[in-house]
Amino acid sequence: MKENISQLMMKKSNYCFTLFIHMKKYSYIILLLAYWNCGNSSNSSTEYNIDEITQIDNKPLYKLITNNSNPSGKIYQILNDGQKKYIGNLSKGVPFGDWSKLNQNGQVVEKVHYSNGVAGRKYVAIYYKNGNKNLEGSYLNNKKNGLFSMYYENGAKSFRGEYSNGSGIGTWIYYDKDSNVVKKIDCSLESCK
Repeated sequence: MKENISQLMMKKSNYCFTLFIHMKKYSYIILLLAYWNCGNSSNSSTEYNIDEITQIDNKPLYKLITNNSNPSGKIYQILNDGQKKYIGNLSKGVPFGDWSKLNQNGQVVEKVHYSNGVAGRKYVAIYYKNGNKNLEGSYLNNKKNGLFSMYYENGAKSFRGEYSNGSGIGTWIYYDKDSNVVKKIDCSLESCK
């Protein structure tokens, strides 16, 4: 009889221990889900049309036209064809992450990365009326920095060169309209501007 009671107590103890372990595991999951939901309850899902906001005094700070509050959320642009394209994010009116400036066909003409409202590297592209790219390159601190390319109206590359802090570096290559190399310049030997 004592063995039966002892075995019963042992089984009950094991059952309680197993139940406790499962409850502990599920409580972690519930806490994790609650934390995740609280973290995502910010205004990050709020969206604003670029036409609903205005820039304040040419600073990297924006406000809503309707009530002068500083919006937080995704910013989008409506194109000529009615398409909605996301162009950037605001947190209390301050831009962060990548921001794109689009033409009415939806092509990126400028892309700037913001960190705490401060503009960093800027990508720029110019297009021909036919939609083909004319020029693309990037700037850092308002100086050419990185790869620059130019194109003929037919889409063929006409130039490829690299800049560092506004000065030409490496080998610059010029092409004809059929993409044949017509000239190379070594920027360490010649001036590249």
